[in-house]
Amino acid sequence: MRSIRVLICQVDDGAPDLMNELACFDLATPAVATLQPETALDALEATTQEIGTTILRRLLHAQWDEIDAALVAQHCAQVAPAVVQHDGQEAVTVANRFGLLHLNRQVCVDPRTQSHTLLGNAVLPPHGGMIITRGLQEWCCLLPQELSFEPVARLLGWQTQEKKVLCATTIRSLVRTHGQILRQAEQAEVAALAQRDDLETLRPQLLPLTAPRRRAGWPKELSAAVDLALAAGAERPPQGIRQADWERVLDARRQEATLTLEELRHLGPVLEPAQVLLTIDAVLTRTPQAHQFWEIRTARIMTAEGTRCLSGTGDTFLQTLRLLTLLSVGPGCSLLLLADGVRWIRAFWHALMTPVPTTLMILDWWHLRQSVIR
Repeated sequence: MRSIRVLICQVDDGAPDLMNELACFDLATPAVATLQPETALDALEATTQEIGTTILRRLLHAQWDEIDAALVAQHCAQVAPAVVQHDGQEAVTVANRFGLLHLNRQVCVDPRTQSHTLLGNAVLPPHGGMIITRGLQEWCCLLPQELSFEPVARLLGWQTQEKKVLCATTIRSLVRTHGQILRQAEQAEVAALAQRDDLETLRPQLLPLTAPRRRAGWPKELSAAVDLALAAGAERPPQGIRQADWERVLDARRQEATLTLEELRHLGPVLEPAQVLLTIDAVLTRTPQAHQFWEIRTARIMTAEGTRCLSGTGDTFLQTLRLLTLLSVGPGCSLLLLADGVRWIRAFWHALMTPVPTTLMILDWWHLRQSVIR
């Protein structure tokens, strides 16, 4: 019976053939008679992942031990001929993509000041407790885009083979922290761009426009009734179609009689080539205090080339939106603003009138009505 063995060895550059074994992992070959077609690969996958994660943890630990020993040796050489005393080790917990590791740091007593020093901290980020690696932080920030925090915590436990590698509260804090970092970087970029004299030569980075998965229109089952109503010249719409939509259909048919029923079904505003559409709104989320809300401001800029969405709070959001709008509205272009006309949006619109005289605001009556009701 044979097995597979994985060795982690320490090798001296001067003697590559001499290996000091640090860890040994044996993977037993399962008995062929016990393997089932439905589960053989699944069992091999589970075993390989479990042993592989253990190997990666030990490998990371071995690399850290080498780094810590090198830092201690460097410090001893710097203070020679004084003798550095060693006073045990102190561990630091590191949450990473392989689970939780406890890395030891040599505690040294400085012969000059008699103070204790952890030399390994020189290559560690500032910390007051557990360290979370960048790779694990990226997972923590990417997964909540699709899932809530509790399922993300469970998924991280499965992926790292560590049941409670991070709790939902820690993941939520990481997302907030990275959001603040992104906002600060965004504000710095906006401030730098605002100082430039060649803004008219710059263009923003936009996402390419794609056809919607489902265009707005009346249900297909109503098309036959619409066709009969159009043929009869009916002024009232068929059941299931609003009067305002029907009037738009009749007006389009009068102006262009060759429009097909499918084209009439998807009637709607079309962005002109030299036009920029800007929609602005605000989203209110409840705070722990009763009858109190957080306001998140949102906007979408759409041009003939592409689109860009923004979100934020306060004046920093308006500064970013103003700069992106000015970059989007090139020479000979007009700006169409669609919003509910609340005070801060009206002030923003009036501020845009000076650099972009061809600015027009259309009142979004539905959103205005909802704001008044709230």
